[in-house]
Amino acid sequence: MRDIVVNQSNRSLPDIHFNATSGNLSISGRCVTENALTLFTPLITWLDEFVANRPSSVTLDINLEYLNSASVMWMAKIVRNVDALRAQGSSVSITWHYEEDDEDMMDTGLNIKDTFGIDMELVPEGAR
Repeated sequence: MRDIVVNQSNRSLPDIHFNATSGNLSISGRCVTENALTLFTPLITWLDEFVANRPSSVTLDINLEYLNSASVMWMAKIVRNVDALRAQGSSVSITWHYEEDDEDMMDTGLNIKDTFGIDMELVPEGAR
């Protein structure tokens, strides 16, 4: 299984690093894509294969400055897919980082956590 490494040069798409061997998954930056389907479909496909391989340990770190409304449901799907690994016996850690003064990003993470019953840590970071 190939890793996904996407380092965006523009500020409208996030950096994505999904490492199949280590189980370390990260999404960071800004996500203001006009076409969320194009961005997220390959990630969901990769995650489906990753989950099927039943990794023993997974760490998902989300550190976004901004997430547009078109991308929220996709981010929730990623979080839910990773969280589902707990039922397979995997050790799962999910962390949602947000700027301590950014109530919108805090609320987005909290809404995903509460709506889907996700065991996810919300971590305030110093203002950027």
